[in-house]
Amino acid sequence: MWLTYSYMFPWLMLSLSQSDQPPRKCNVTYVSNQIPTDPRHICSAWIYSGQKECVCKLTGGITDPHTAHCLFYNEMFVRHKDLFDKSSRLLCDDQLTIVCEVHVFTNNVRYVDNWLFDPLKPATVHNTEHTLGSDFKRILDTGENSDVALVASDGKEFPAHTLILSIRSNVFAAMFKQEMKEKQEKRVNIDDLSSKVVQSLLEFIYTDKVPDIATLAPELLSAGHKYNIPRLMLLCEEIMASDLNTENAAEYFLLADLYGASQLRKIAKHFTTTHLKKVKGTDGWMKLMVRAPHAVDEILNEMADLMAQLTSS
Repeated sequence: MWLTYSYMFPWLMLSLSQSDQPPRKCNVTYVSNQIPTDPRHICSAWIYSGQKECVCKLTGGITDPHTAHCLFYNEMFVRHKDLFDKSSRLLCDDQLTIVCEVHVFTNNVRYVDNWLFDPLKPATVHNTEHTLGSDFKRILDTGENSDVALVASDGKEFPAHTLILSIRSNVFAAMFKQEMKEKQEKRVNIDDLSSKVVQSLLEFIYTDKVPDIATLAPELLSAGHKYNIPRLMLLCEEIMASDLNTENAAEYFLLADLYGASQLRKIAKHFTTTHLKKVKGTDGWMKLMVRAPHAVDEILNEMADLMAQLTSS
């Protein structure tokens, strides 16, 4: 930045250049003979003395042919007398502070690919819900590319996929791996399960969930045991244990004993023993006596041990 003055001219001229050398001739004649200015080049300058004073726009943006640098100028930046007039407050402690703000366009374009230069976009909240289960449910519902059919006891057929069945159940895997009837006919007859239970079994195999498991838990416990699906059995055990009452305790005890549901068996046995008077009047107790007499013996032994402890004291 250069300030040039002449005793013959009452104004100080301000020029701004990239060069560290003053222009060879900082006058109107010199700058008017140079390369035409680019109107996109803008430079504003002001004297700073606690606040903006003497704000002006520097014209130019011309290119000095000797230095190839850009030059801004204003031949009437500030009057001599105004600069040294204390009332104008342009000098602060006898110092002159000039601030410039420059906007220059160049033909040498550089492109910087950096996220810091991108405008900040509002955050978009995306749906992060897991879709694997719903995608497999769609495959089950449409039967797309199915290669086997599961046939329920009432004759209703459900298209399925041997690969998925084999991954989820080692019983199905063995069935389709060996030269068995099901592999040859591409049909699996499930004569002991209703169509509703077969459909729920398939939903669990494909999605790991059963919407109406609370109402089908006893039947699905049987299905989970038959096809060796431990997680399905565990879910059924939890549902049945939470639903225990005097009407179903003996029946649930029997089912747990038949299908090896150890947690449900323990809970149902304790409930049956502590509510034996009421449980003995149910149909489930009659079934338990016929199909699992050893389970009835366990309960009677529990009662005998209890009585022995009470009478021994």
